Amino acid sequence: EDEHKEDLMDELVAAIRPQAKEAYQASARSIFSSGAQRRQKRDALQTTFIALYHQLVVLRKGVGLLPEESSAPFEKYLVKTVCTKIADCILRDKAEFAGVKVEEGDGVPLTAETRSKIVNGLTGPLKGQLQALTESLTKKTPAAFAGALDKCSDEAGIECRAPDKNSERSLVFGMKLAWSEQLQSESNPPIVLLLACQLLFHHTCKAVITAPGKGISPLLQHLKLSLKPDAFEKLDALHQCVVKM
Repeated sequence: EDEHKEDLMDELVAAIRPQAKEAYQASARSIFSSGAQRRQKRDALQTTFIALYHQLVVLRKGVGLLPEESSAPFEKYLVKTVCTKIADCILRDKAEFAGVKVEEGDGVPLTAETRSKIVNGLTGPLKGQLQALTESLTKKTPAAFAGALDKCSDEAGIECRAPDKNSERSLVFGMKLAWSEQLQSESNPPIVLLLACQLLFHHTCKAVITAPGKGISPLLQHLKLSLKPDAFEKLDALHQCVVKM
């Protein structure tokens, strides 16, 4: 009888072992694959963060060249665009830790509700720091956002390092080139005016700036000091036409 039991056990082990081995290997592959996917996703987010942070640095330099009394629309626009993208980039990275599934697709801004869910799902110092970061988006100043970003950088695992001179020159050149190429094919007068002003700002100030529609008037006044009278008259005439549209 004992021999029969041993034979039965041997048969069971022989039958189960391949299945158990296959299940283990499948589980190991799944764990490795999910880990690799997480690393790949995080690396992509880090790359995006660095590119956006460098944009923020160079664009803040451009805004800093404007008179304080006319810089408000440019600062608000910078917060609405680049700063918001940076905040969303960090929050997307932390969504999994917060147990929140992000419904917004890549490149789509997070809703205030999604941001709140992610922040509330976190624990420890990072929760308060990211709460302050999201709140800084309502203050409409890049300085407030940059301060909140610096405070959460360690806990968030990001490095707020300004670009070196070569990287900055490359970034500025790339932005100028993109505007120049767009201007060549653009036929919409408001966009033509916007691109022309941004390119002229770079030509006269050796810096870059992104302008909202409300920023065209103060930007033109700033450019007036550096442009020849006939060149400014043509630019101002285009502006007047755009206003009347």
